[in-house]
Amino acid sequence: MKQDIYTTMTRRINQIILCGMIACAGCSEKEQEPSNLTLWYNRPAAAWEEALPVGNGHLGAMVFGKTDDEVLQLNDNTLYSGEPASARNDVDITPDFDNVVTMLREGRYAEATGFVGKHWLGRLHQNYQPLGEWHLANHTPGEITDYRRELDIANATLRISWKQNGVEYTREIFASHPDSVIVMRLRCDKKEGLDVTASLSSVHPTARQQVSPDGLISMSGQAPGYAERRSLKQIEGWGFQSKHPELY
Repeated sequence: MKQDIYTTMTRRINQIILCGMIACAGCSEKEQEPSNLTLWYNRPAAAWEEALPVGNGHLGAMVFGKTDDEVLQLNDNTLYSGEPASARNDVDITPDFDNVVTMLREGRYAEATGFVGKHWLGRLHQNYQPLGEWHLANHTPGEITDYRRELDIANATLRISWKQNGVEYTREIFASHPDSVIVMRLRCDKKEGLDVTASLSSVHPTARQQVSPDGLISMSGQAPGYAERRSLKQIEGWGFQSKHPELY
């Protein structure tokens, strides 16, 4: 059985794109001063661990801060493969707890890991899945200067700014809990200076992007019906076939 995530994916992505992206040029309002609780960097993230997070408790994104092809890796806390974890809750670690602690104290880490994996982890239920990626391609050529990427923790606001061809560009991103959206605001100090294209992608092979005649971008697909965390060698070596009827 495959879990249909059309509702989750389409609702979340529509909220992000339709409500979340506002572009304007020549804005003159005063910039908000960053608080003392601000993380800032002078270059985009080169890896996931360097990206900056925004989220509202269930909808989240890791923002890389790229100037050419911005990437927001999206997730939603309801998106899992397979069925809810409702069975195989009979694991009792009490009889062997002291034995495992002894292994760890004696440095027998591989032995302790194997014992815990075989006796304490039970079935291991379905996997948390990524939702997708929101791409924002910048079509303006030119050298990038004065780059800054920052996360204001006190105000839960992410800001990326740089200069290109003498024009100052700014992206402001935050996640709203009451409105259930991730918002991105694009600005520059030159009239009609923004030239960007938004798109969506996902690691799920069933995910498909649709663009309506009026430019609304949405994406729908299915999560995997089953995603196993253990190898067949582990399952069969431990005699766990009965815990995985999807495979045996």
